[in-house]
Amino acid sequence: MERLLDNIEALDHENEYTILLSAGDSWRPKADNFKVKTVKYKQFSLNPLEQISFAWLLYKLKPDVVFFSMTQFPLLYFGKIVVFTHDLSMFEWAHRGKSNKLVHAVKMLGYRLLFWAGHRKANKIIVPTKFVEKDLIKYQPFTKGKVVQIYEAVDEPKQFEARKPKIHAKKFIFFVGNAFPHKNLYQLIDAFTLVKDKYPELSLILAGKEDYYYKKVKQYVAEKDIKNIEITGFVTDGELHWLYQNTEFFVYPSLSEGFGIPPLEAMANNCAVATSHISCIPEVCENAVEYFNPNNHESIARTIVKLVESPRTRTELIAKGQKQIKKYSWHKMSKEIIYTIQQLL
Repeated sequence: MERLLDNIEALDHENEYTILLSAGDSWRPKADNFKVKTVKYKQFSLNPLEQISFAWLLYKLKPDVVFFSMTQFPLLYFGKIVVFTHDLSMFEWAHRGKSNKLVHAVKMLGYRLLFWAGHRKANKIIVPTKFVEKDLIKYQPFTKGKVVQIYEAVDEPKQFEARKPKIHAKKFIFFVGNAFPHKNLYQLIDAFTLVKDKYPELSLILAGKEDYYYKKVKQYVAEKDIKNIEITGFVTDGELHWLYQNTEFFVYPSLSEGFGIPPLEAMANNCAVATSHISCIPEVCENAVEYFNPNNHESIARTIVKLVESPRTRTELIAKGQKQIKKYSWHKMSKEIIYTIQQLL
């Protein structure tokens, strides 16, 4: 959000903005037509006091339009609204983890209510891809005519001192992200088991903050006694930079994305990418990656073999990736969001 705010601030010198921030958010405006207000409202809260208080705050601010960066806002606010809906993954892939079944069911009911009410009341709904636009209209036909598709952007790589994480691998492919079920890590692990004997020097690195889902992944690897898979836990920016610099290629087997930033980030870091040929990924990555069927671990394995054995293909993908990421910019995204908001003024 900071990059988006920076670019909107640089582009729009006419309209006045009040940015509502959570406690601890560090962004501060530079332009005179921007100001900030710190609020304490939780995401997706159905707490009656928070609902009423948040709506009352918005009415006191008297905005011409309110832009919500996700589908969460007070049910009692009836002003003009633009909402950004990133994807519909929660409906197909939400898992309760360690939560009580009843608690999880109630939370999901509340989320569905906010999602439905938000889209019913929204004047415009911004989505990041044509895939999500089609998905949303299929799920909620009443949104047709409200939806505006605006591509997101990817940050340029920041210059961090590369530091090797605590891994033993010398030659590796890697994934970075959470281990939620739709990230499809079990298929990736099963694919790796098919190629590990052919390439005994090759390792699979899974990087991401340890949580309930990563613990389950660790348990799966241990039970199958799979060698050459290392799960790093949280990695610093410097460690992530080192992984990008030293990997054979980046692999991303996700089953559901709204935009698919990780493959683009890998491209921005001069990595060849192997990824899923479903969801929005082909729309966003086009021909700059090597595709596989994420529902078939043999397909993933064949792609791993192809890229491991073809440095030339990896080099070609890196070049294509550098061209691909130039299609997405914060400037363009911000300009289109401003235009969408101004249509309601």
